[in-house]
Amino acid sequence: MIYFFPIAERFPKHEKFTLQTQVKNSVYTLLRLTIEIQKSKQKAKFLYDFDKELEFLKTLIVFSNEKKPAYLSTQSRKTSMEKVIEIGRIAGGMIKKYGA
Repeated sequence: MIYFFPIAERFPKHEKFTLQTQVKNSVYTLLRLTIEIQKSKQKAKFLYDFDKELEFLKTLIVFSNEKKPAYLSTQSRKTSMEKVIEIGRIAGGMIKKYGA
């Protein structure tokens, strides 16, 4: 949240209620799922949901860079993707541990 919200705020004004909102909602969903994973005995279900939502966030980041001009600088896009990929690796390890 600390990283992605300021990034989303830099999107153009006309994206405030579309792409910006989607990014923020996705981050909130990831936060909610993180809590569900911690508290649940059925971690695998929430881990798969977390992984799907993370893929959605990654797609939003890619989409924001496809616009002309790109909504993110090259460095912001690179850093954002690195963060999402690292979180994905952690989630993947947890899926292997708790999943089927």
